Amino acid sequence: MRHTSEKKQSPLQITIGAIFTVTPTIAIFQVIAAALGIGLLSYEPILIKSLFDSIENERKYFVAKEFIKSEIFYNFILVASIWILAFIVNIIQEIIERALVPAAQKEVQNKLFQYAISQSPTHLTNTSVGFITQSIKQAGAAVSILITLLTYDFVRLFIMTGMMLYVSTKLPTVFLLIIFSWTIAYYTICYWFAKKTFPKFKMFSNVGAKSAGTISDILNNVDLVRSFSKTKDEIHVVNCELNLEKEASEENRKYIILMNLIVYGGAILFQSIFVFYSIFLLNKGMLSLGEVALAISLAAILVNNASGLCRQLLSFFEQTGYLSNAIEAIGNFEIIETSGHAPNKEIKSGKIDFQNVTFQYDNAKLIFQDLNLQISHGEKIGIVGNSGAGKTTFIKLLTKRYKPSTGIIKIDDVSTLEISEEYINQNISQVSQDILFLNRTLAENISYGCESVTQNELLNVLEKTQSIEFLSKLTLGLDSTLSQKNDQISGGEKQRLALARALLKKAHIIVLDEATSAIDVETEHLILNELSSTFNNKTIIIVSHRISTLKNVDRIIFIQDQAQVFIGRHDELVASNKSYLNWMKSQSM
Repeated sequence: MRHTSEKKQSPLQITIGAIFTVTPTIAIFQVIAAALGIGLLSYEPILIKSLFDSIENERKYFVAKEFIKSEIFYNFILVASIWILAFIVNIIQEIIERALVPAAQKEVQNKLFQYAISQSPTHLTNTSVGFITQSIKQAGAAVSILITLLTYDFVRLFIMTGMMLYVSTKLPTVFLLIIFSWTIAYYTICYWFAKKTFPKFKMFSNVGAKSAGTISDILNNVDLVRSFSKTKDEIHVVNCELNLEKEASEENRKYIILMNLIVYGGAILFQSIFVFYSIFLLNKGMLSLGEVALAISLAAILVNNASGLCRQLLSFFEQTGYLSNAIEAIGNFEIIETSGHAPNKEIKSGKIDFQNVTFQYDNAKLIFQDLNLQISHGEKIGIVGNSGAGKTTFIKLLTKRYKPSTGIIKIDDVSTLEISEEYINQNISQVSQDILFLNRTLAENISYGCESVTQNELLNVLEKTQSIEFLSKLTLGLDSTLSQKNDQISGGEKQRLALARALLKKAHIIVLDEATSAIDVETEHLILNELSSTFNNKTIIIVSHRISTLKNVDRIIFIQDQAQVFIGRHDELVASNKSYLNWMKSQSM
């Protein structure tokens, strides 16, 4: 197995990918609806011209009874039909968009969540979960807007521009030249201004996500904050970050106001000059009333849609800024690749083999050097050592949370390089020192590692882990909701519930990392005896600082600082290793 960095996709690639992954057919219908809607409206100036020409030529029909048979009425019906058809097409487009956008939004958020949950533990530890969560939600909102821009707004703009250039051919050639030159210049200026907002919105997104992460972090650790009387200090911290968010927002708005002043002001100036020039030519007898009406309608549609372009480009770069920030927040998109496939059969024996394994952290602290260790099927292993020596690191290497710097780790004679992390965790039942619960029912938490569990099986494992008394205190029993911040559950009760979850999983390798540290010795003795009886043919690895916890293990791995590892039975280590003897005495004090 190797760690690789998947090439990051741009926000535009992610958006288009979401469209074609979820509903490409619906996206095509969205584009067709957009083109049809604006295409219909683009004929409005031509029909308006015909209407005004007929009014000028047949004024008598305004008073005559034959009005409904007149050319005026006919042209009016055509104009009204265009309006009605465009309205119907827009309604259809909204229905199509309702089917397209939520599905694509969900697809992007789900994809980014999968990237996030696949990140290394170090990355998730060093990055605020609230920050990542906010970034993922921002990405979903950004994609929904980008999809509308790409499949509707920009399509309408492109079709409208082409149609307006075509319509302008119904006027003297000078009008076509004016409109063409102005369109190129205006669109270029809009793009130039809007593009400069990208880093501004990206920074604003980052500041907003960071403040959300800070708030989430404080609320998740509110007991710590209160216990150190830091409530006012944390309020000040949040206030400072919200001020930064406010300042970034104000800076963006100042730039947008300046952009609007220049861009919109230029559009209004163009419209005024264009209409004035048309009226001037009318007075000179060079244009008909119908042609002036066409020119005025054309200018109004051009300026309205050109102003829309500015808003759309601004929105485009705003949302790509948000999406780009979300991509960076997730990390390097580090993907774990395997050089083979997970075995078709489950791990049967739980045999473990560390071959010349070396591991050191990025800060160059060496934990293991050329570690060689074989753990047989059904063997009970204890791991001890001072805090920070590498006990938990050993477990994370086994479960592929960490990758060895050099060397190979095998399970049942198969290198973990050939097995996915997910498959390994399916076959290892672990209770770590940090007990975690989802905000779900007790039954759901206990059966989390199983496909299907009966109520009798749940009650059985709770009895084996001395948790029945705890269950009896819950009003809703197994349907009671647990949470990570549930103050009504003691540390010992959490550990017993975690042991029940591990017991129910029925894996072939059991890892207990300080799993009974908060349980009294007597209860611990009862639980361990039950586990030994239940897991008599399982490979068990116990990390503990209690001598009593380790008295029945087959061998002990004693990890010292400076990457020194000693392996042997308890009596052997006591007799031959002074450091182990000193460590044991320190734990007894």
